[in-house]
Amino acid sequence: MKFKFIQLLVLPAFLLLLTCGCGVHNVIKTRTFYSMGTVITANVEFPQGQSQQALETLDKIAAAVGNIDSYCNTSVGELFEINSGGGGNAVRELYELLRRSKTYAEETDGAFDPTLGALITLWGMDDFTNTDSFTPPTDEAIKAVKYGYQNLTFEGDNYVRLSDGVKLNLGAVAKGRACDAAAEILRQSACETAVLDFGGSVVFYSTAAQKSTRKLGVVHPKNDGQVLLDIDLSKLTKDGRYGKAETVFAVTSGSYRRFFEYNGKKYHHILDPATGYPGGDRNNSVVASVTVIGTDSVTAEYCDALSTALFVMGAENGLDFIRHKGIDVSVIFVAEDGKIYVSDDVNRSSVRTLDGAYSFTDEAQTAEISRNGELIQTIPLDTDSEYKVSGYNGGYNIITVKSGRICVSEADCPEQLCVHSGERGRGLANENRLPIICLPHRIEIVVK
Repeated sequence: MKFKFIQLLVLPAFLLLLTCGCGVHNVIKTRTFYSMGTVITANVEFPQGQSQQALETLDKIAAAVGNIDSYCNTSVGELFEINSGGGGNAVRELYELLRRSKTYAEETDGAFDPTLGALITLWGMDDFTNTDSFTPPTDEAIKAVKYGYQNLTFEGDNYVRLSDGVKLNLGAVAKGRACDAAAEILRQSACETAVLDFGGSVVFYSTAAQKSTRKLGVVHPKNDGQVLLDIDLSKLTKDGRYGKAETVFAVTSGSYRRFFEYNGKKYHHILDPATGYPGGDRNNSVVASVTVIGTDSVTAEYCDALSTALFVMGAENGLDFIRHKGIDVSVIFVAEDGKIYVSDDVNRSSVRTLDGAYSFTDEAQTAEISRNGELIQTIPLDTDSEYKVSGYNGGYNIITVKSGRICVSEADCPEQLCVHSGERGRGLANENRLPIICLPHRIEIVVK
């Protein structure tokens, strides 16, 4: 079964739970367990004296996740039996999940497809335990595999039928479904605040009027374990909906955790149904990751399916799809070439880039230097360089450009305010348009 590994990070759970202004004597419990091919961590906060209720809620969450894992598993259980027999009766939960999955496939014109099981097996993407022996399949072998959501049909109230040779794989929605089930358990409990990390899928939950701090980190695609994007969810949109909603879901699909290498080329696990090959390259910029964020108005399951579909579509096509459909989610793409694409609703000042080599797609690549109000030089930011600029009444400023950012690295002015102003440029969305000013030398630097 294909499951996405961890690509999202949250702050340590106790910090998130304690920043909401809740009572200092509240009960905080944590449960960590392995399911769906990843480590899952659930952190909950309950009112004082409800320790047993908190533990029972964690038990219910673990049981619900285990149940979903069992009926979505392609090695044993119901889905396995359906795949083996070309169809069969399904329990209500699996039957409804499959019906919704086909709807997602239809909506995305097959960019998400639940019938890729045989293709995933051909690529070996359902088992990463022996990466040394990987050899990519031939074009002929790929073309011989039968798949396509049109080959999935339903009869009566519980019967699932597959065309000959077609196999199901629900790895792109199963964890989203588990997030929804866990969120429903939280709503039915006395839980006040919770953070659930499903490895690539995160649930934030809070009933407090003042929601907990909701911080999200997107992993650096080229430096595993490091954070590339530091996202303040409460300020991500102008309406502040992610700071107000009881439940917030965040799901990331990325190419940088599950992949094979062959002859120096990487083959990741997110397959494009249109080609049968690893996807994300339909547009000019090859996708490294896509993060989909939504509230109670959508489901985590839908966000999960969308993250895969949008990855396959590519950044430009994916954002056009979201815009055209009017889907109530926020989307952030990270491309292999360092470009960051975001949906129209995203407030870029809430997305802090921790690597200057990555920038929003429409950020300018030049800075203008003026002295006493007159432009004296325009500097490109795509080349590392250093300039010495003379002040209006003498003195100097050393201006340094590195990794798409510009700063005053040295100056002989008295208070050094220009030096302490820091950097401007790539990835500094909030400060990117603010000038660096040296009042004594009458020097102004503006990123255009």
